[in-house]
Amino acid sequence: MSDEQAVLEPVEASPTPEAPWWKLDLKSTIKRPFGKFSRIMLAVASPFIVLGLFNVKPLWEFGWRTHIFCLNNLRPVRAASGKFHPGGAWIKSKRIVVYGMPGVGDAKVAAAYEGMRSIVDEVGLDIHVERVTATPAMQASLAAATDHKQGKSSFNFRKFIARRMDDRGSRHAEMVVVNMDFTDPSWAWGLAYFPPGIAALREEVTDARLAKHEGAHLLGYDKHDDLPFFVFGYEEAPIPWERSTLMMILPNNRNTLSPRAHAALVSFWRGKERDGCTYFK
Repeated sequence: MSDEQAVLEPVEASPTPEAPWWKLDLKSTIKRPFGKFSRIMLAVASPFIVLGLFNVKPLWEFGWRTHIFCLNNLRPVRAASGKFHPGGAWIKSKRIVVYGMPGVGDAKVAAAYEGMRSIVDEVGLDIHVERVTATPAMQASLAAATDHKQGKSSFNFRKFIARRMDDRGSRHAEMVVVNMDFTDPSWAWGLAYFPPGIAALREEVTDARLAKHEGAHLLGYDKHDDLPFFVFGYEEAPIPWERSTLMMILPNNRNTLSPRAHAALVSFWRGKERDGCTYFK
C-alpha cells in the first residue's frame, strides 16, 4: 500500500486550558447578557424595585400624599354607556351609602354599615355614612350584573360598576351586600375600588371586620400589608402573612387599622385637600 492510500487516523487536539477565575474579564461577562438599553432600564428601575420591597415611614407617607404610591386611584371609570367619569370624583359628595340587595338579612347590612362607619371615623374623615334601602335603580344594576352559568348565578363586579356609573355617576359612593358569589374571582369575600366609589360584600361572610377591610380599599388604600414587605418606622410583624388574617386590620377586639394603612389613608386624603376641599373633621 502506498503512502497516498494509507488512511491516517485523526489526532485529537489537546484542549485549551481554562483561564483562572482571577483573570476573567468580569466587565464583558456582566455586559454579555444585557444590552445597553436593558442595562439603562435596569438602573432606572432598581430604586423602584427596592421601594417595592422595603420602605421608610417619611417616604411612605410622602408617596401617599403625592399619590405616587396609588396612581391606580386616579384612573377614569368607564360606564356601560361608554362615557368616562373622573376617578374618585365621588369624594366631593362626602357621602357613602350602605345597603343590601333584596333577600339580604338586616343584620348583615348593619354589620357592613358598622364597619364602613368605623373606618371613616378612625381615619377622621368628614364623610357621612348612611344606611339606605336598595332603590329600583340599584336592583336593576344588580340584575344587569348577574351572570348565569350552568344553573348558577354570580355577581359580576365590573358590570355592576359600569351600570352604577350610568345610574348615579359620582353623586356618592356605596357599599352593597349581595347574596351570591363573585364571578371573578369566585373565591373573593369582598371587592372594592376607589375610582367609582363602590364596594361589594358577600352576605355569607359579611361582618364589621370584612366591611372595614373593604372600606379601606373603597377609601383609597389599594394595597394590603404584604407589599412592601416592611416599612421601617412602623411597628409590625417582620413576616407579612403573620400580621393579621385580613391584611391591614390588626387582630384585636377593636379591629383597628394597621399603622402603615392608617398613615397611608391619612396621607392620601391630606393630598386630596390640595384641591381646595376639606375632608377631615
